[in-house]
Amino acid sequence: MITTSMEVFFQDAFGLDWKKMKVGEFIYVGEANIGIRGFNTETNTEEFNRVLYVVRKQQRNVIEAISSNTITRVSPAHKFYLPRERVWESAKKLALRGSADLLSPEGPISVIFRASKEKTPFLDIQVETSENYFSNGLLSHNSNGYGPDYKCVSPSCEIEISNSRVSMQELFQKLGYDYTTMDYNRSYDVSSKKFTIKSYNEKTQQFEQSIILSIIRKPAEPLYLLQTVDNAFPFECSGGHYVLTKDGYEAVRDLPNTFELLREKGWTPYKKILLDKTSDLLDLEVENNCNYLSAGAVSHNTTGGRAIKFYASNRSRVQRVDYIKEKGIITGIQMRVKNEKNKAGIPYREAQLTLDFEKGFDINNEYMDFIISLGIAEQKGAWFYMPQYGLEKANGRDAVQDWLNHHPDEYAKVKLEVNTQLTGETVLDQDNAPVADDDFEEPPEIIPDQV
Repeated sequence: MITTSMEVFFQDAFGLDWKKMKVGEFIYVGEANIGIRGFNTETNTEEFNRVLYVVRKQQRNVIEAISSNTITRVSPAHKFYLPRERVWESAKKLALRGSADLLSPEGPISVIFRASKEKTPFLDIQVETSENYFSNGLLSHNSNGYGPDYKCVSPSCEIEISNSRVSMQELFQKLGYDYTTMDYNRSYDVSSKKFTIKSYNEKTQQFEQSIILSIIRKPAEPLYLLQTVDNAFPFECSGGHYVLTKDGYEAVRDLPNTFELLREKGWTPYKKILLDKTSDLLDLEVENNCNYLSAGAVSHNTTGGRAIKFYASNRSRVQRVDYIKEKGIITGIQMRVKNEKNKAGIPYREAQLTLDFEKGFDINNEYMDFIISLGIAEQKGAWFYMPQYGLEKANGRDAVQDWLNHHPDEYAKVKLEVNTQLTGETVLDQDNAPVADDDFEEPPEIIPDQV
């Protein structure tokens, strides 16, 4: 085996100048029959795999993987294999750990990870079969540069509507869109059309009809062919497309060569094949169930992997203010919660909460804060006074709280006063609160003969 840099590899093996390549464009190089060293994590054997695609990725921060004899510079999303844990982990997470044992051709070696402020374009390849290769002697996973939120199918993939199936391309046309004219990575809202397709409800474990909320077109990517072991019900999708297996939703690229998918008739054996072609990708979002059927197999839907902060109606920032200790042992924390985004009310408000590790959020402590801040209890140093409710004096908040707990009737009056000052209402926290006469309607008299 010859070891060379990715830049030289692109030039010498395929005659490509990476600087002239478009960012994100996959170039098929399978006809060159160039093989590189890889490792099959299922059989624990080394193998040589043919390079199918090369791609130039956008500029990103650098993570350095430092071993005894080399420094490997990768993107934060680049994945390495941890042989002792038998898992794939991103360079970003490994940089937070500081070091890890990775797999090399000679066996596990210790590698130090550190983040760099430098930014650079990245080059990547996709190989067949085991979908991994040795990069500077470290086993790496080819992920096509897309994270787990990149889940789409080809335009030819069949979707079930009512009692028939149509291709994804035909479905888009029924919704009034020609996918070839749609903008990439833009979500189109089609919820007003009330168009339904068959989906799977995970809560009820039943197949049902659900309304399509939005559709999206994604740039071309290498395709996988998924079909049953007897070559029935085929459909094409991206490596990041999620399907429902017995272990939950998994990305196609992470599945073994044979696996089982859920269909209406039950769990069905499937196999996957990496195809020598690329295609634009289409996806849709359905209500409630968050999934749909790809050629009859349950798949997970997405609108393109947008972060939740762009779509959430409410987002809050939680910050620890202090620890709560009892006899030197931490029993809880005080936290400050700031409302960063609120589509249903006024944003940028703050609240300070107390979390007890055993009891949860302490509502009594919150009442104590209001009792003091609203002046219901007079405070002089560490002493508190509430003569109007029968508390002559108490030393410290805990003593006040203990007195209130032992006088529930007085505590109810104090709570009522707090709620009155905060909201103007006088019925909060009252048992058997009276109802005003004009708020009460006598139910109509029911005459048996009229029923």
